[in-house]
Amino acid sequence: AMSGTDTPDAAAADAIRRLNECAAVQMKADVALKLWYRTASNVLQQAVSYDRDGDLPKAYVLHMRFVLLVLEEIPKHPSYGTDFSMNRMQEAFRSKCKDVLDRLEVLKGKIRAQFAEAAAAKAAAAKAAAAAEAAAAAKAAAAAAAATQEEEQRRRHDMDERAALRCGHCL
Repeated sequence: AMSGTDTPDAAAADAIRRLNECAAVQMKADVALKLWYRTASNVLQQAVSYDRDGDLPKAYVLHMRFVLLVLEEIPKHPSYGTDFSMNRMQEAFRSKCKDVLDRLEVLKGKIRAQFAEAAAAKAAAAKAAAAAEAAAAAKAAAAAAAATQEEEQRRRHDMDERAALRCGHCL
């Protein structure tokens, strides 16, 4: 029996929580705002690459890191909102976040599905192992019963022989 934390849903939620922790990022305020945007752009390119390659956990972490950079870290930069040459870039990155958030939901669903499949495979393997163990136990029990029956037949035969010998001595 699985405890509440051993369910596929709980395991998937824990994995998503750990992936979110991996996505955490902090930028240094003394780095130019333009470099923060370049970093965000590179992170998104890597996320798309991992996504294309089917590496869902890395794709998830990097998509999440992009969102955190754009929506949480970049707005903390001292030049944010004051460097008007960056306004168009800010809007472009913020609008891209909607697509990235949608993709994060898809990735989260796929990661949960992988956990469900893994749990189902594990349960099927455990069931097969239990069936094999039960079959082996039944075979061993049948062999023990046969040996006991054979021993009982031998004992009766020996008793019959002794009885016959006694009777032969009496004559």
